[in-house]
Formats: sequence, structure tokens, C-alpha cells
Amino acid sequence: MIVIKGVPASPGIAIGTAYVLENEEIVINRVDVPALKVPAELRRFKAALAATHRDLDAAESKVLKMLGKEHARLIDTHRLILRDPLITKDVPKRIRGEKVNAEFALSESLEVVNQAFEKMQDEFFRERRHDLFDVGKRLLSHLLRTDKKPLSGVKTPSILVARNLLPSDTLNLKENNILGFVTDLGGKTSHTAILAQSMEIPAVVGLSDASHRVKTGDTVILDGDQGLVIIHPSPEAVEKYHASR
Repeated sequence: MIVIKGVPASPGIAIGTAYVLENEEIVINRVDVPALKVPAELRRFKAALAATHRDLDAAESKVLKMLGKEHARLIDTHRLILRDPLITKDVPKRIRGEKVNAEFALSESLEVVNQAFEKMQDEFFRERRHDLFDVGKRLLSHLLRTDKKPLSGVKTPSILVARNLLPSDTLNLKENNILGFVTDLGGKTSHTAILAQSMEIPAVVGLSDASHRVKTGDTVILDGDQGLVIIHPSPEAVEKYHASR
């Protein structure tokens, strides 16, 4: 039995089988674009912006239906990021000036914004990085024409273990058999944590290496009240937690 301590992000107890989400890092390569093809790259980026705005409209409708107006305002944060000049102005400027592909220009601009967030002392504002990643992920998925559904492999009620979860991922948890989630990254003030609390999904975050220590199929107890994750719990521990629910 292994007990690891993290940050209690959303209260509640979940007992079940772990499903470990593979950490897929998108590698963006620089591609030099001939001057004649620069307008096409600009059009691709403009189309990705429009598609991401539509994504946010759909997400807002979903949050309104599930959680109400107050939580739908979380989507406004993503809209603000999407409209930020560092994205709307800087990316086209990089495409034109450096004559590079839209994906590379976007990744460079996102890194500038990310570094600004990392320098902030306030945890609340640092946690907004995850909203930036969420918007960036949406934009890149449209540019790369990928529409992966990472939770489609979850066939039975499970405890999700991941490197990180974005707010858009969190919205889809209940409909994908997720009893609770555990992440290496994240904090109590992230929008992911706020959504989990509102959706009454137990969660423990900030565990550093849980996604490496837990294997898919392991029995896990998630204690969102104390911020504990118990891997391979003893029968006594399982009985104790079942009795406390």
C-alpha cells in the first residue's frame, strides 16, 4: 500500500480502478514558408481563431446547462486570452516577419505569454497558465487538424490519473465514466479545480509524479478531503473508506 499526499482540490472519496492518461506532448517544428505562401498561413491562423471561438461558444452552452451562469463566466477568461493582442496581432506578425508556419508562430507567442504568467507571485494568476494552455491546445488542434478524444478509452467507471487536466477536459469527465481525478500539476485555485468542485468530482492535484507511479488497472483510493491518494490499498483501508462515504 502506497500513500501519497497532494493538494485537496475537490472534496469527496472515490474508490476504483485507475486509468492513466498518457502525456502527449505536441512537438511543433519550425517550417520556413516561401513569401508566396505567407497569405495562406495567415488564412489558416484566421480560420483556427474562428473555429476556437465556436468551440468556446459550445463550451459556454455546456457550462450554462450543467452549472449555470456563474461558472459560464469561466469561458470569458478563455475569450480574453483568445482576443489578446499577443495572439491576434503577434502571431500574424511572426508569420509575416519570420515567414514561418502558423503553428510555430503560435507556439512562440504562447511561450511569451506563459513566461509572463510564470513570473507572477500570486498563485491565482499563475494558475491562469492552464487557461492559456487550454486555448493554445484548441488553436493547435485546429491548425494541425487533430480532434483526439483522450477519454474515449475509458470504458468503465475509473479514477483518472494525468500529468495535467485542462478546464475543457474537466467538463467532459462525468460523461466519460470518471469517478474522480488525480494530477501531477495544478492547484486549488485553478479553473479545473473550481469546475471539479461544482461538478462534485473528487480531485487531488499537485502530486508531482502520480502519473508515473500509478498504472492503468491499479486499485486506487482518492481522498479529496485530505488530499491523499492510496495506491494498492489494503482490504482494511478499502473497508474503512467505504464505511466513511
